[in-house]
This record gives sequence, C-alpha cells and structure tokens, in this order.
Amino acid sequence: MNLNGKGPATPRLAQTPPCTPIDESPQHCVIQSPVTWKELKGLLVEVIHVLREAKPNTSTDPVTREELKDHLALLIDCIKRAYRETTERLQALLAECTITYDLLWALFKPGQPICTSCRGSGKPRSLIYDSSENKKTKQGVEYFELTGRYFDFDGEVFGEVESRVSIFKFHGAVPISKLAAFPLQYHPTREAMEKHLRKCGQRFIKMMASHHCHYQGVAFFEGKDGIRQQTVDGRIMVDASRFRKVNPGYPKLQDRIAVIDVWGGTATDDFRERVKCTGKSPDKLTGDELLVCSPTVLGFSLGNKFWGEFAIDNIRKIDWLPEAFDRLVLPAGRKDIVMALGESRMGEGKEGRFDDFITNKGRGLIVLLSGPPGVGKTLTAEALSERLQSPLYSISAGQLSSDAAVLDVQLDQVFTTASHWKALLLLDEAEVFLTQRSSEIIDRNRLVATFLHKLEYFEGILFLTTNQPGGLDAAILNRIHLSLQYSDLGYEARKKIFEQFLRKDCGLKVSLDDRQLAALAQVTINGRQIKNTMSIACTIAAKVGELRFDHVRSALTVNGYSVPDVGMAHERDELYE
Repeated sequence: MNLNGKGPATPRLAQTPPCTPIDESPQHCVIQSPVTWKELKGLLVEVIHVLREAKPNTSTDPVTREELKDHLALLIDCIKRAYRETTERLQALLAECTITYDLLWALFKPGQPICTSCRGSGKPRSLIYDSSENKKTKQGVEYFELTGRYFDFDGEVFGEVESRVSIFKFHGAVPISKLAAFPLQYHPTREAMEKHLRKCGQRFIKMMASHHCHYQGVAFFEGKDGIRQQTVDGRIMVDASRFRKVNPGYPKLQDRIAVIDVWGGTATDDFRERVKCTGKSPDKLTGDELLVCSPTVLGFSLGNKFWGEFAIDNIRKIDWLPEAFDRLVLPAGRKDIVMALGESRMGEGKEGRFDDFITNKGRGLIVLLSGPPGVGKTLTAEALSERLQSPLYSISAGQLSSDAAVLDVQLDQVFTTASHWKALLLLDEAEVFLTQRSSEIIDRNRLVATFLHKLEYFEGILFLTTNQPGGLDAAILNRIHLSLQYSDLGYEARKKIFEQFLRKDCGLKVSLDDRQLAALAQVTINGRQIKNTMSIACTIAAKVGELRFDHVRSALTVNGYSVPDVGMAHERDELYE
C-alpha cells in the first residue's frame, strides 16, 4: 500500500474496535483497523518524514472502493494528530543533525543508503536499510539493531547479502554522524564519501576474478568464534572462487525475502521494485548501487598463509623487482637454465614444452635446491618470481600433516591452488618427503609415497629445498628436472652480497671504501646473516644519517663475529684480483 491510495483491497473494517497503538505508549486516538501495532509502526517508518504533506489520492481505480479513501484519510489524520509532538520533536532534532535513542526508529527510511563501517577492517561502507528492531543483550543492555543489505560475490554467484548493525542505548541527543550507522545523507562530507564508495564499488566489480596484488593493512576471517584479524604487508591473491572451495563453511550469499504488504500479505509492486534480486549482473549496477558493494574481497595472503577478507582500500598494484634475479649470486650458466625453464613453463616458450607419454603426467617442472642455510636457495625461487612477475606460493613441510591421509588432501589443495594461480610453488625444508624409503619406517614411507603420487600430476613449477642433499629417495630423484647444489658462501660471494646491500637505497649516506668492504667479506657468514647484519647496522646509523664501517662492524661483533683489521683484509683482497 502507498499514500496515493493504490494497493490491494482490504477487508471491511469493524465499527468500533479499540485502537492498537503504533508504539509502546498509549494514544488518545481511535482508528477502525485490525492491523497490529508492529505492522502499523512499520508503515509509519515509511511515512513519518512526509506526514505534513500526506493526503489521500483523489484518483480511484475501478477496483478501489470509496470507503477505502475514507479509511486512508482517517488513518492519515489519526497519525498526524497522534504523532504531532513526535514529528515536531524529530524535525527539530534533524535540523541540528542530532537524534535521541527513542527516535532512532524514525531516523531511518527503508531503501535509503546508510553509512557504517566494516566490522573486520574498520573501513567505511554503505548498506541499503531494510528494517530495525529494539533488542536487549543477555545482560539486559538495550540496543537498536538495523538490518540492511549489500552486493557481494562468492566466486559463483553475485547477489545481495544481509548484514546487521547494532547501536547501543545512549542518553540525550547525539550527532547523527557519530552513530554506528546513520543515513548517508547526514555524513559530514557526503559527496566525498559517496565518490569514495562508488570508486570502491567499481574496484570490487573489477576484482571479481583472480588477481595478484599488494596489500598493506588489516585482513580478517569471520568464523563461529568471531572475527580474527591479521596484519598483512605483502603479496596477496584475490580469489573468491578458491576461497569458497578451501573454506566451504564461510557464510554464503542469502536470497532476500520480498517485503510483505501489511494489508494483504503479498509483495507490493512499490516494494518489489526497490528490492534488488540476488543474481543481478554486476555490469548493470547503477551509480547508487555501486555505493553498497562489499568493501572487502576474499583472498589469501601469500606471506602470512592466511585466508580472509581484504579491504579494497588497502589493495594496490605490485611493484615488481625484476632486477632481483640479476643480483642473485649464482653461476651465470645456472641462472640462464633456471630462467629458460621458468619461462617455458609459464607460457613464454611453449614450443619447448615436453609432456609424459601418459596424459596429465610429468607436465610440471621440479627443481631441487640443496645446500646449507642462507646460501640463496629460497632467494632463487623469489628472484625468479620477480622476473616472471608470477605469484610465489611458499609452504614449509612443517605446516603439513604427518598423517598420510591428511597429507594427501593438503597436497591436493596446495597443488591445485598453485596451478590455478599459475604460481611458482616453493616447498621449504622438504627432507621428510625426499628421504629414501626404508622397511623399518612405515609411516615415513607412506608420506614419501603420497608425495610422489601427487608430484606426478602437478603441472606447475615446484621448488624443493633441503639442507641434506644426501640420502634422497631414488623415485623422487628420477622426477627432478633440475638439481642445484649450493655450497657455503666464499669470499667473493660474500663481498658481492655486501655490495648489493650497500647499494640498496636505505635513506642513508653510505661511507665505506673498498678496504673496509674487503674486511667485512672476510667474516665467514651466510647470506641471511649478512642481511640481518646490514639491517642492524642501518638501524644504528639512522641516528646520524650516515652508514659507516664502524656501524657494520658493531653489528657483527655484537653477534660474536670477529672483523679483521682493514689493512690486512685489503692485502687478502689483492690475492683474488
């Protein structure tokens, strides 16, 4: 039903039933209507803002009875008189952009956009307001619960999702914009906020497919026990489809229920037009509909190993570092082979592809990187990822199960995900899956067999790292395409790594000469230790704004390393020229 008098016919009204009040307080108005107070109050929410101008429509449809107009006139007049004080107080508060708790129900109008914030990220968002209800917590705390809806995508279906926001009871008049949720029209910078929300909506639509991005901010996962937050600063994969398959219990999109007419129990044309159906094509969204797109996308943090929701505001393009491969301290011949194989499997040289005789077997590239810690095994995979501009999905063997049945499921998920993303897969500390099988250790044999079976059907690039190059299973070795063995860093390698860190822009002036660099290269440490040393040295030097030799030497000596005399180190350096 609407105020113009159009709507389904109503049953003949009783002559003198007592009035059903619209709110909890008694009224001095009698209306001839069997409608319950909740239904009538819901109607009042629709019309409270236009009561002063409301009047029955004089036009009639053939099926509309004359007395229906009389009933409408009586209803409007009754509401005006019964709620004159309420409407006057409401208008006075709204003129000052304030509201009291008891009038929250009159502040919101169904179908209008409301401004609130994302529970997980705290970022601003908008919902289409549907309804509200006064409630109490188990502890007796009163609150006002709003129900709204927004557009979201679950990897298969694009549609509407219902969301609820609570405003806990407060005293006195407060600024509307300070509420946990309020009509968007009362935002202090409404135009700027609408522009921002529309831009987020446009980005949301564009990111419905799989994307590799950089993220800096708070991500979250909403489970049965509440919201679990995670600070992320690194690469992520935006992929709603994979998220839903890995997390099947995450809330699904819900169909909206049509608004029911309080008179006849059917959905009215007016309301049906305003309620958007689940499944609306995203490319058909209007500017106002873009306001209420989800402020987050579903995905996976490659660095944190965290599935969750990521705020669109915190997503940006990746700044690739292709020069990282050039800086890799590795014999030139090996680097060329790694690059050629990587480009071939990533689709930049398909004429060189080679498959097994059996379909879907042997189509992957398996690279074994063996050697002591800190010599560049992991860095090799990272540098190739930067050069190919491909995702790097790394996982440690310690994160996988020692139960063969569970491991089978985990490997299937990891391998499928890596293939889906066209990512380089790095399995670190993989000794447990590579060690030669023995009749004495049945459980380990099962793990190796399970890993071997999954390896045969993997179609991407897999890097396996191990600190123990010996004692590997023969069947595993037969499936290795390229095996690179790394040894402890020599003098020249250490010197080159120190040079690379000194050339790296850290915001400090660098004051080290060749003699001092030679002294540092004399210290027997690995690449990871050099990185940590330079990090400490830069922190110390930040106070004076200049990185000097004594800063690096202090960082080494504090960790128990002995740095030779500069003059002696220079003489040693000449032996290598």
